[in-house]
Amino acid sequence: MTRLDWLQRIAGGVLLGLPLALALSGIVALIGPGKIEDRYLLIVYLVPILWIVILAGNFACTENRRSWLMLVAGNILGFAALVTLRIALHLS
Repeated sequence: MTRLDWLQRIAGGVLLGLPLALALSGIVALIGPGKIEDRYLLIVYLVPILWIVILAGNFACTENRRSWLMLVAGNILGFAALVTLRIALHLS
């Protein structure tokens, strides 16, 4: 891998990994047991752990374009699931 490949993968993991980690932690906050006030610490610790896992997983792809597309698709699906859960839980 060239230096440009490394920079592109790091940029993808940083720029698209954080929103994905936030969306996933939001889903955990919504579907976890008990009140959301009881899960604050879990959610706070979960965001950087998920972000590091996403950033590390970004390097598993063989192509930069594929890694960016997977992160964009993950963000779209993650935020769609988050919005859907919020709507479903507020309606019931």
